[in-house]
Formats: sequence, structure tokens, C-alpha cells
Amino acid sequence: MCQKILLSVLSILIYLILINGQELTCDFNIDAFGYSCNLKIQNPNELNNFTVINGTHLEGKTNENVEYISCYYPSKSKNWPAIICEKFINTTRIDIDTVGIENLDRNSFVNCKKLEILHFWNNQVIELHEKTFMDNLELQHLHLVNNKLSIIPKDVFSNQQKLITLQMHRNNISDLGSTLNYLINLKELALSFNEISNFNSQWFKNLVNLNVLYLNDNHIEQLPRDAFSSLKNLTSLSLHRNKLKVIHAYSFGTLPNLITINFHGNEVDALDEMFIDNTGVLNMDIRNNICADRNITDVTISRESMRAILETCFFNYRILFPEPITSTTITTSSPSTLVPGCIGGNIDQRICVIEGTTQEFKDDINFLKTQNQKLENNLEEQSIKIYDLQDENERLFKLTEVMGEMIEDLVKGQNEMRENIENQSQYFSASIEELKNQMLELSSRPCACR
Repeated sequence: MCQKILLSVLSILIYLILINGQELTCDFNIDAFGYSCNLKIQNPNELNNFTVINGTHLEGKTNENVEYISCYYPSKSKNWPAIICEKFINTTRIDIDTVGIENLDRNSFVNCKKLEILHFWNNQVIELHEKTFMDNLELQHLHLVNNKLSIIPKDVFSNQQKLITLQMHRNNISDLGSTLNYLINLKELALSFNEISNFNSQWFKNLVNLNVLYLNDNHIEQLPRDAFSSLKNLTSLSLHRNKLKVIHAYSFGTLPNLITINFHGNEVDALDEMFIDNTGVLNMDIRNNICADRNITDVTISRESMRAILETCFFNYRILFPEPITSTTITTSSPSTLVPGCIGGNIDQRICVIEGTTQEFKDDINFLKTQNQKLENNLEEQSIKIYDLQDENERLFKLTEVMGEMIEDLVKGQNEMRENIENQSQYFSASIEELKNQMLELSSRPCACR
């Protein structure tokens, strides 16, 4: 009997030590998003058996009045405890930033059925549970930014027909499969800074209401046929800083609403002129490419002038992909004024002489292209160096600011932790001393164990 008592006491002590420092606390206030809980989590052991969230409500308010939950560094947890949505069932917005969460499971948001906005930034999640958002039918804006996502389950968004914005940039995504097929009302999709190289034309086939698509800063080398042809409402497409070399019109189909496109920092050397004919593009950033280096905007230039700027790109495309030569030879009354290829005073009324392209003509063209490319490469290298230096300076400046803030938070957190440890140590020392006295008293009494 005495041994059982001692074991029970020891178990209680071990439990108290384990839960020491594990807490959920809300600082309640009213801000621009309504009645809010600024949540502080200290849960490094990934517990999910919390029974209470500490904090004092404002007068006349209860858990049911909470509309907005924010949780930022220096809070620390590897999971998002289910009790949060169990207590605050009417929450419509949650912001979770730099908390260190590695796991979002089936129960993380199951009781937040009114959730409309979820910002999940700068955490450590690698893979989502396929039913993470199963009960969040009202979700309209979902940001899963700067995590470590590489696998997106195919049905993870199956109940998100109301989703308008999906941001998954700065992850490790290389394949989307059929993940996006359910998002028929999506208007903005961000997939930049991922690991996409092999592009699948089926990824976006159901996104008929999409307006803005970010695919910049990936590793895309070519766009397949009909890559974007189903996106009839697309107005802006970002493809900058990939590895594109040739732009085919058949990748885009007919997109009359596409106004802005960014090819900046690729390796484009040829562009199908039909791309201009089949889209409504007025703004094209094609800086730091091989065949062109210009930011073309509707403010300063007409579509006809755009064609003139891109003529080298069009010409190179015709050389790489010549149209089939018919049996009819096009001639003119003044052949001495013409040269092989497409020429003319008006881009839309050029005269084409098709008499077969000789090897000598091809060699001349290749030589001129080589010389031209050498000159452009020199200019491009200098431009890239300047651009990279500007980017690096900006990144360093931002990093310095962030590091300063993090150091301040760390010092503050260390001071709070030191004070907490001292208080807890005093408490446990007193408790253990009292327990020792009780055990000595028990041991001095006759033991009726037989």
C-alpha cells in the first residue's frame, strides 16, 4: 500500500513537470476585425489534450463573440490544438505566423465552421491531411505561404467551392495533380517560388473564373499546348524568372481578357506572333531575355508599336517553325527591292517571298543572330548584375529589420522565461519539500500492509 502511494505521488510529479510551461492564453480586445483573441501558445511537446484557454473576456463578451484569432511568434507549437476551434466556434478569421507548426490534422479546424479567412504563414508543414479543411465550407481566402509543402492531397480542397484566393507560394510544390479541380470560383492563385518544372496542361482546366495567376520563380522550361487556354477570364499572368526559351501561341489559346503578362528574366529567343493576335495583351515585361529587353506598357505604346519591338522575337520564331511552303510562289512586280523573308512598310501588310529557304540564307541568318546575341548578352550581363545588386541590397535591408525585431522579441522572451522558471522552481522546491515531510511522516507511522 505504501509503495502504491509513493508511485502515485511520483506519477503526479512527472505529469506536473511535463505540463510545466504548456499553456494557451488569450488577450481579448476589439480591433478592426471585431472581437479578437491574441493567442499565446507554449506547446513544444505537441500536446492536444488542453481543457482550458486562459484569459479574461471584456465585459459582456464570451467565447461565442470571438471573430478573429491571431497567433504570432514568439508563440511556439508543433500543432494547432483542437480546443481553439472548440472554444471559439464563431471565428471567421485566423492568422498564424511563425509559430513552428509542423502538423495540421483532421481536427485542427473541424469546429471553425464559419471560418472565411485563414492566413498560415512561415511555419513548417510538409504535408496536409486530406480532410484538414473538410468542414470549412465558408472558406474564401486561404494563404499557406512559406511552409515546406511538397505534397497536396487531391481532395484537400474538395469542399472549398467558395474559395476566391489561394496562395501557396514559397513552398516545395512540384506537382499539383487534380488538386485544383474543385476551385471553380477561384480568382487568384499564387504558386511562385516553388519547384515546378514539368508543367501539366490539366492543372488549371476547371479554373474558369481565375483572374490572376502567379507562376514566377519556378523552373519551367516549356509550356505545353493549352496550358492556359481554359482560363478565359485571366487578366494577369506572371511567368518571370523561369527558364522559358520559346513562347508558342498554342499554349494560351484565345484569351481576350489577358492584359498583363510578365516574361522578365527568362531565356526567350522566339515568340509566336499569333500570341499577340489571340490575346488582349497591352502590358508585357520581357526584360532580360534574348530576343527582347523591354518593359512594354499600354501607357507609352500601342499594340502596333509592340509588334515592332518584338519583331526580332517573331522573326526567330518563323525561322525555327517555318510555315509549310505551298505550290504557289508569291512574287512581286519589283523583285529587286525584296529580300527573302517577310518584309514591308506595314507590319500587318508585309510582303512574303516564299521561294524556298537555301542553306546559304540560313547560314547568313545564323551568323547575324550569333553576332547580335553576343552584343545582347554583354548588355544583359550588366543589367542582371545591377538588378541582382539591387535585389540583394533590398533583401539585406529587410533581413536586418527582421533580425532586429527577432532579437528584441528573443530578449523579451528570455527574460519572461527566466522569470517564469524562477517562479516555477521556487514553487516546485516548496512542493517537493512539503512532499518529503509528508512522506517522512508517513514512513514514521506503523504500516499495516499485511
